[in-house]
Amino acid sequence: NWKRKAREKLSVLLGMHKFTLVDTDLQIEYETEIENATEIRFTYQSELGYRVPGHMFLPKDVTNPPVIICLQGHSSGMHISFGRPKYQGDEETIKGGDRDFCVRALKEGFAAIAIEQRSFGECSMQDGKLCMNSAMAALLQGRTTVGERVWDVMRLIDVIEESFADKVDINKI
Repeated sequence: NWKRKAREKLSVLLGMHKFTLVDTDLQIEYETEIENATEIRFTYQSELGYRVPGHMFLPKDVTNPPVIICLQGHSSGMHISFGRPKYQGDEETIKGGDRDFCVRALKEGFAAIAIEQRSFGECSMQDGKLCMNSAMAALLQGRTTVGERVWDVMRLIDVIEESFADKVDINKI
């Protein structure tokens, strides 16, 4: 009973009631072979008018791999997860080897998916990583940036199940 009440309260605090299911409208932008994987660049609609960019990496020589959703913390974007510097300072962030999540997942035989979280990288309003303005805008709408990011991941799981079930093991996300 307490777990149910806690989940309900958390949902309200995150503003999850502000979201409406829409068609994900998956669009594949490209598919290419890289050294140890197939890379698929895609976007999907998580809510009306908002598209989430992402990359899926499928390891070569692994059939129906389990999936790891690789989410960056405070960084300049999803490109850090695949070890590709894009902005000044990215080389230093990647250098330690503990932020390029997709690279490691592939080495372990997993499919890896990274999405651009709201307010970071391609979805940033400023310089690739500052999220204060968009966080304040979300609060003014009765939402939270954390809630928006959770919603985007929930919709990503729908995309995996709807559109990538022939490429990965959807029972092991």
